[in-house]
Amino acid sequence: MQAILKHTSANCFDLVLANDNLSIPPDRGGGNTIYVKPMVSAGVKMVTADLVNENKPWQHDSQKLATAVMELLTK
Repeated sequence: MQAILKHTSANCFDLVLANDNLSIPPDRGGGNTIYVKPMVSAGVKMVTADLVNENKPWQHDSQKLATAVMELLTK
């Protein structure tokens, strides 16, 4: 998030949705999978959820992502 904020307006984001499932071994990922723990940036609220596709851990699970977004929109 900090890298994105370097190139955008400081008030461009109110919230960030980040994956918090780092339990799948990186060697199950495609290519050079590197897990980065979510870090909170000043002024941006971070919400985390399990967004990993268990069969393709280098991708988000579209159903998990949709559910997380819908939960955010109904709050």
